[in-house]
This record gives sequence, structure tokens and C-alpha cells, in this order.
Amino acid sequence: MDLANDPTLRAVVKAARAWGVSPSRFLGSRPETPEWTEQDRRLALALEEYEAGLCPGCQNPLDETSNPEHQDAYRPEPPIRCHYCTTQALVSETAEKQHEHTAGLLFPIVLDPDVVELNKQPVPPLPEGFFDAQ
Repeated sequence: MDLANDPTLRAVVKAARAWGVSPSRFLGSRPETPEWTEQDRRLALALEEYEAGLCPGCQNPLDETSNPEHQDAYRPEPPIRCHYCTTQALVSETAEKQHEHTAGLLFPIVLDPDVVELNKQPVPPLPEGFFDAQ
């Protein structure tokens, strides 16, 4: 029972905690007395111990992130753009300009399948001599 190295087990125990049930009940066991088995209690305590070892800021294991050998060794990856969040931010920026009163307005965002199909198309090459003309 190694929650630190078993993300699936960790997810089960976290989900059980979020739903306020024991891990065994979450996994489908029938109601019994007591609700929490010995293994359920060990899992709950293991999750508490695991989470106590996480950095409060980034939620990564402190034994890794504070290791002197790792100083200056973390490198950022290229950013990932969430196109939904981008659209949501643009709507938020322009909403007050487009609508007199925005209180209570909801702005649903949907995925346009026609645009998805267009995005799948290859980009046509630039005309011959395009860069020479500039």
C-alpha cells in the first residue's frame, strides 16, 4: 500500500474522501459495520501522511523538490494553450464593452465542429517568391 507511488490507489482514496465514504465502500463493498475496515483506516492515514509531505505551494513531494541535488535542475516546459480558457478570457475582456449590464449573464462556449475540420486541413504553401517581394 504505497500511495506515493500508486497514483490510481491515491485517486481512489481521495475520491472516497471527497464523497465522504470509506475506500472499500467507494470501490463497491456492501454497507457493513463498521463502515471503515482496518485497511480503510490504513489507507486514510497513508493519504494523510503522503499529503503532509507535499509542498504547500506546488503540491509536489518535498523530498524531491527540496533535494539539494535538484537545485536549479527544474526546467519549464513549453506552455500548453487551453483554447477553451483563451476564449473564456477573451469573452470576459470584451463582455462589458458589448453589454451594458453583465451581472447575471452567462456566456456559453461551444466547440464548433466546422472550425475543427478546417483546422485539420494542411496549411497551403506560400506563393513562390512571396518573401522576395517584401
